[in-house]
Amino acid sequence: MKCALVGNQNSGKTTLFNLLTGSNQKIGNWAGVTIERKEGIIKGTDITLVDLPGIYSLSPYTSEEEVSRKFVKDEKPDLIINIIDATSIERSLYLTTQLLELDSKVIIALNMEDILEKKGVKIDIVKLSKLLNTTIVSISALKKTGIENLIDHIKENDVLPNEHNKIFESSIEQDIEKIIEHHKDHNLSRFDAVKIFERDRLYKVLIDDEIEKIIKSQEDKYQTEKIRDESITFEKREKNITDKIDKIVLNKWLALPIFALIMALVYFFSVGVIGGLTTSFIDALFNGSETIELMGNEVPFVIKGLGPLLGDLILESGGHTWAASLVQDGVINGVGAVVSFLPQLIILFFFLSILETSGYMARIAFFLDRIFKRFGLSGKSLIPFIIGAGCSVPAIMASRTVEDEKEKKMTIILTPFIPCASKLPIIALFASFFFSSYAWLVTFSLYVFAIAIIILSALVM
Repeated sequence: MKCALVGNQNSGKTTLFNLLTGSNQKIGNWAGVTIERKEGIIKGTDITLVDLPGIYSLSPYTSEEEVSRKFVKDEKPDLIINIIDATSIERSLYLTTQLLELDSKVIIALNMEDILEKKGVKIDIVKLSKLLNTTIVSISALKKTGIENLIDHIKENDVLPNEHNKIFESSIEQDIEKIIEHHKDHNLSRFDAVKIFERDRLYKVLIDDEIEKIIKSQEDKYQTEKIRDESITFEKREKNITDKIDKIVLNKWLALPIFALIMALVYFFSVGVIGGLTTSFIDALFNGSETIELMGNEVPFVIKGLGPLLGDLILESGGHTWAASLVQDGVINGVGAVVSFLPQLIILFFFLSILETSGYMARIAFFLDRIFKRFGLSGKSLIPFIIGAGCSVPAIMASRTVEDEKEKKMTIILTPFIPCASKLPIIALFASFFFSSYAWLVTFSLYVFAIAIIILSALVM
């Protein structure tokens, strides 16, 4: 028996795969495609589990989606385990309803339902199972709960047979039948007819004038909203501190000024106040000093320094002047010049990690999505730009998710303008060396300048 594990990205799919298979897994690449393929044996069974790339639909645009669609449609696994993120169920159900059009049995692993309960949201699993006419098991991949129950359902084949539950409005169902009848020579399956109805690019050749009229006569597609409304209840709850903060930092008018202020403060503290003080202090430890610089002011701080101490020690021991100079002015002074900027960088990345861990960077990325679209860039271009703050190489690789070829090329060209983890230290170092007390302002200005260059370049292209 062969099972396929299918779900959206970031739905807990890989975590569930590891829990179901343990360490018994085999990794390779899909034939002809450099996408990782993971296979394993479900614990306590001889059932093979194939972990498919994370996707949002079975209408392929990326190579990952192509691989997943080809596998579930052509290889016809005996069972599809569809993991659903309960916290974004409507988005997840879009893929689910497509999987239910296939001939394989489908079991739904409803993940993260425990998080929903904290938010005052309750899913009626019995109702949802009835609406979709499939088996649903509630799990928490993170807390490892419900996994044994899921394995028992798979092992005992305790899954409702896929009877292609009619999830469309009756008029759409009739149109699907019309499409099948119209192309009876092609022996279309219901899945094929639905894909034609959706204008799937792989079925373009089958969309003639008559089919076009059928498609245009209908505006509604999957009834995911109806399913959601009938199976989910929302309880009133008081807004927590996160909701209150989000209301401010994601405000329509305040989000961008707040983002600019936060980034300015990050550079002010890391390259300015704290960073400048630590740089002067480390430099004094290596090369000696009578004062250190603090916010543009000279503060008394008398220290001999490692370099002068070793230089004097060599001379007092009878060493030559050139040897003392080599150690003091060459080795110690040279190493000290580089090491003195290390605390500055540690502070910089400390603040950036706080922003990422708190979820602020993800929130501002979501907000900026609408703005990027105005400059001819895909909303998905934002992800490479965010990754570009770490490194341009994986950021450019991440642009593969952008469907439109023109938008993809623009994303690849513009991503290196983002100051990455390798560029920021150089920027910070030169700014501190040449501009001293205004280093933080210069560093922040270059960051803003990079964004301005990206926007201008996008408009030109």
